[in-house]
Amino acid sequence: VAAAVGASPGDLVLVPNATTALNVALNAACSAASVGENDEILLMDVGYGSVRKMAARECTRRGGVKLKTCSLLPLLQSLAMDTNAVVEHVRQSMTPRTRVVVFDHVTSNTALQLPVAKLVRLCREHGVFSVVDGAHSLGSISRLNVEEIGADFFCGNLHKWWCNVRGCGFLHVRADAPELHPCVEPPVVSHGYGEGGMASDFLWQGAGDYAPMLAVTATAEWWGPQGVELAISRNRELLSAAAHLLSGAWQTRTLLPTGSPLSANTMSLVQVPMPRRGAHAHTSADGKALQDALFRQGIECPIKTIDGELYVRISAGVYNQLHEYQRLANEVRKIISKADTLD
Repeated sequence: VAAAVGASPGDLVLVPNATTALNVALNAACSAASVGENDEILLMDVGYGSVRKMAARECTRRGGVKLKTCSLLPLLQSLAMDTNAVVEHVRQSMTPRTRVVVFDHVTSNTALQLPVAKLVRLCREHGVFSVVDGAHSLGSISRLNVEEIGADFFCGNLHKWWCNVRGCGFLHVRADAPELHPCVEPPVVSHGYGEGGMASDFLWQGAGDYAPMLAVTATAEWWGPQGVELAISRNRELLSAAAHLLSGAWQTRTLLPTGSPLSANTMSLVQVPMPRRGAHAHTSADGKALQDALFRQGIECPIKTIDGELYVRISAGVYNQLHEYQRLANEVRKIISKADTLD
């Protein structure tokens, strides 16, 4: 795993998933920063929903801590939105009371690839601890190197784009900050705790199924030295073709302009051609209804609601082919033609 993500084994621990890693990282970052009353934790509005709940719990636990949000969504349709604009927007959202910042590498809801290395440097300049949600990083980011990114805490999954058995993620702690390691506490304490560093602290936490972790070696061997890079290149081309197919078939647009430096390699949002009912914007309930209708036709595709419009969030994996997106285009048109029966 260390070789796959660009890290040293001593700075890395395996956990059941990125959610576990993020819980540990948030607690550790708040402890390292001595977060207390009137301090702030800064999140992005494009972040994953459960992370907000984790941060809110830390605010409650520590008493009087404020949860602040940096709004990137209004920038999405701006032609001026590039990596520097994102960094500047985050900079303006920080205050002297900001202690911890959490941001995604690749966002789940909006398929943005944020400039995490630049954001980490921004945090370092302001003496703020950084936590990166890298759930979608490994297998979708070319030549991933978490040490070069330099976040205080980097959390990721192995099952998504890297295709390991579901049930294994990782937490990386910044290599040149040994003072952070004592703040990293496993969610469960068992026999390995205190016996040999972080890896020992997190391993063998009682009876459980460790098969996903034991499968990691076989997954790495299956990919080989160049497999991941070849897959990313192939998936990027497939995603571009699929987004072009859908937007052309529906006469709509992608959420991000073509060629945006913030576009993810393996996911994209394409607007659904579902007209609004009068002046009413679409809601997440409308999105769920369309997603459920697709599922009943044997298609699994998330539907996202952005600024009152519905979007399909398509993914391009090694197992996908272009004809699948043509079927998606056709089924969406059929369902929309019977929109009153979505429920």
